[in-house]
Amino acid sequence: MYQNLYTPLQHLRRPHVTPGGLCWIVFARRADVENWPMIHPATNLAFTPIKLFAGKTWYQLLVVNKDRMFTEKQQNVTAGPYWEQIISGYFGGNNTNHILAAGIMPFEQYVIMLKDRDGNVRMIGSPDAGASYLGEYTSGESENSRKRTIQFSWENPLPAPVYVGDLDDILDDIIVPPFATAGDFNNDFNDDFNNG
Repeated sequence: MYQNLYTPLQHLRRPHVTPGGLCWIVFARRADVENWPMIHPATNLAFTPIKLFAGKTWYQLLVVNKDRMFTEKQQNVTAGPYWEQIISGYFGGNNTNHILAAGIMPFEQYVIMLKDRDGNVRMIGSPDAGASYLGEYTSGESENSRKRTIQFSWENPLPAPVYVGDLDDILDDIIVPPFATAGDFNNDFNDDFNNG
């Protein structure tokens, strides 16, 4: 879908250096996307808005700031080159919310939007395939803190598209994952879960 044979070779010059890391990460279920952005065939820019179905939402991935990371690595196989994209981060702790999310998130595919500190907004996922979730948890030893690591991965023939469409619907619609219903699951387990 995103294969691009029209972009000419470009000069590769050192850009203005900005701090590493990501400003924000949001995700939604791939099945919740009603309209995917159009990808310009010559530039690989996603230039029309991405839109979710009514009643569906973007979820914020609020992990430790210094370890929010996006990596993109070209792989070469017999069938040809492709790019592997990985979004990763960790929570310095654990709660019921994280445990419940870890049980359901592997069974979905996701579209992810992230803003790099270089100013680019990238889109991971397509109508054909979304990103997969992989989690890991350790309680740590008595001298260390517990840690829950989150990772999303996606493979695509090209680098993840740069999204230049409208962000208003995305950033105005963020709900802290994974629940958007009754009960406060942002800290620890509470009785709202049993009294629903």
